[in-house]
Amino acid sequence: MTRRMMKHRTFAYLLMAAASLCLVSACSSGSDAEPTQTTASLPELPIQFAASSVNGVTRAGAADTYDTSLPEGSDIGVYIYDSDGIDISTKQPVDPSDSKTWVYEVTGSPDASDYAALRLTSHVKSPRFPLKNSSDYKDHVKVFAVFPNNPDFMPSGNTGGDSYNFSVAIDQTDADNVKASDLMAADIAQYTSTQCESRLNILLKHRMAKVTVVFQPKVGSDLTEDNMPTNFDVLKVYRTLTVTPTTGAISEGTADQTTEANPLTACTTTSFFLPPQTLSKDNTLLKFNILATDNFKGINGCTFTPADDVPLQAGHQYLITVTVDVDFVTTTGTIEQWNPETMTFDPIVL
Repeated sequence: MTRRMMKHRTFAYLLMAAASLCLVSACSSGSDAEPTQTTASLPELPIQFAASSVNGVTRAGAADTYDTSLPEGSDIGVYIYDSDGIDISTKQPVDPSDSKTWVYEVTGSPDASDYAALRLTSHVKSPRFPLKNSSDYKDHVKVFAVFPNNPDFMPSGNTGGDSYNFSVAIDQTDADNVKASDLMAADIAQYTSTQCESRLNILLKHRMAKVTVVFQPKVGSDLTEDNMPTNFDVLKVYRTLTVTPTTGAISEGTADQTTEANPLTACTTTSFFLPPQTLSKDNTLLKFNILATDNFKGINGCTFTPADDVPLQAGHQYLITVTVDVDFVTTTGTIEQWNPETMTFDPIVL
């Protein structure tokens, strides 16, 4: 090979090497950052709920079905918010157009500790712990659970006070209506990603006041137990309160006050539920009829008014004993609060 041919070949090699260097430089120019990741490097962390229970005391009757646990098939609504206050169901919907909260069904009977298993029914996948970035989970989630679930409430995802109203039934002579009026909710709780590596339990608490009414004839009067009413109207009480899942707040009763034209109806064979509120000494509370017997004609439109204001508290139960006297159709009454330590009713000191 001649010297001139070797020079030409060497020059060609140099041109090819230079072109390769230019190509590499062009690919890496502009930024030294890593390529953007399309998937998070952290593994998905499911938030799973194992079981639920009810914090209550042993009682009896239709109003007391949910003292220790919910029956099989009950739906519990669970709201999960990330550390920025965003409802994660709006970020992890079933499909992009369907944003709704997580619903869990009670399955089977409770165990020895009164906890019953839960099964997710609203979504195919369990909620996932939210990510801050590709290498960090968010600081925590907050969880609020409520029964009965409100299927019509759709979280917006905002950090503001998304809320809805809950009303007790206007007719609580029916056992199913009484049960549906027993609102329960868990205290809002905060969990880290480490805590969510284990399954979580839900403890529901009664958020209504439970009231039982007993009528008795005055000793020495012409009335007997046969004259005592079984049904009665409840007047001047609020039926509706507000539930705010973002904060776990449940208000006192503030709306839908009953009237003589539209009373809440109840009976002596079971208790009934009311939102927390104060019964006013200035308002007639109960309206009822003294029943007729063979030797007594009966009297309609009898009433009972508390002698003092009575605050009804959430998760407490009250016994109202009304003594009826036929003379001048007078009634007196005592209102007592349940003492879970002695399992008896104690007089309310006002």
